[in-house]
Amino acid sequence: MATTNLKQPIVAIVREQTPQESVLKGLERIGGIQNHIDKGDNVFIKVTLDLPKSYPTTVNLDALKELIDACRNAGANKINVGSFPYEGTSIKDISETLGLEGLFKEIGVELAYLDNSNRLSDTDDKKKFLKSQTSEKIFANNRLFYIPKTVLESNKLISFNQVKVHPLFHHTSSILNSYSLISPEDQEVKCNKACDTEYLATDQYKKEMVAKIVDVYSIKIPTLIINDLFYILEGAGPFVFKDSNMVKTGTIVVGNDAFSVDLITSNLLNVAPENDEILNEAHQRGLGSFDLSKIQLDGTLKDYGVIVEPCQKILSDIHINEINVLQGQMCSGCHVQAYYLLNFLKTILLKDLKYMSETSFLLGDKPPIPVSQSNNIIVFGDCAIKSTKDSDFRVDKITKKKKQKLKPNKNVLEIKGCPPTALNALPQFLEHFRENNMPVLTLLNSLCSQKLKKNKGETN
Repeated sequence: MATTNLKQPIVAIVREQTPQESVLKGLERIGGIQNHIDKGDNVFIKVTLDLPKSYPTTVNLDALKELIDACRNAGANKINVGSFPYEGTSIKDISETLGLEGLFKEIGVELAYLDNSNRLSDTDDKKKFLKSQTSEKIFANNRLFYIPKTVLESNKLISFNQVKVHPLFHHTSSILNSYSLISPEDQEVKCNKACDTEYLATDQYKKEMVAKIVDVYSIKIPTLIINDLFYILEGAGPFVFKDSNMVKTGTIVVGNDAFSVDLITSNLLNVAPENDEILNEAHQRGLGSFDLSKIQLDGTLKDYGVIVEPCQKILSDIHINEINVLQGQMCSGCHVQAYYLLNFLKTILLKDLKYMSETSFLLGDKPPIPVSQSNNIIVFGDCAIKSTKDSDFRVDKITKKKKQKLKPNKNVLEIKGCPPTALNALPQFLEHFRENNMPVLTLLNSLCSQKLKKNKGETN
């Protein structure tokens, strides 16, 4: 397992006219790239590649090019750039949409297909085989992780993190950026304690996730860190949802220690250290200090403060026509997946929502019972399903009124999982509400199906 940087943490807060100028100035102010990259080094640059969308959802390609040029000028031998994407997408799709592979070849670096999506992997067995060939099993804190060999075999790891708001952690930090060095399925935290009061009350889901994030970070600690908040998505971000807003802060934070860079970034965003769960976990493990006096800081915090609007903490505050959110006590897993699903509905499916009658969206343990039980009711997650199984709305009112054999209420849609995933919920929406009532989602589903068939060689 990697150890912390033994050198004094050096961090620079930079504001220039462009992100690329800020990156170059930041490298200069922490001693120059030659102090971090040695001649002959194989370098892996961990970037943000969540979705096939442009900056600031993903890394700023102009600034990345400047960093790559700097590494090459310092004598780097081979440079790989990569990240695992968001669940349900592939690096191949992102590359084709943004033209990454051609761009990277042109500047002499390789796009790392950490998910092997550039190779035939259309069966689970083939995916597992490729994963076993391209990854190495690493234990950290008694947990097993599959880390890509490309990352482990690099001499230097650079974290180029696009900062944006996050529904669980206020914003994306460089330590959180390390988490997508493992696949989305390996990032999952599985809960087998649905409706366990203590589990929900203490949010063990989030504690487990924070621990896993720091585990992955500790396996291969980056030696150079860039937190890019030159432009930052605030509000409903991080995926350019309807209520997102892009703010220009003009600020980039560069340093040689991820903990210190994240600590300075949190301070710039007015997040108190005690409210940053990831930093607290790393601090408890001896991976960094909260003592600002131990950081050689170029720039003053009071001159660079940034104010951004965070994600909604209360799901019912995400106002959507026709949908009434009713939440009980829940873990962070259900919260974040419901957050993504609700914002996707509000952003992409505005037309489809017009075809839906009033809908109650229930989630968490013992959510409030809908006032009107004759309209659509979505029960999201195992906690909500289990704790409402005997509720009156589960029964068809006509058969109950006529004292006939009770039938289930066909207006109820159960989305199972602990937590469920926003992505897997969408096909269930199509089936329940019917394709003719969801034209936009039907079109998206058709396009995705055609893309999948093309990738498998079933179409021209």
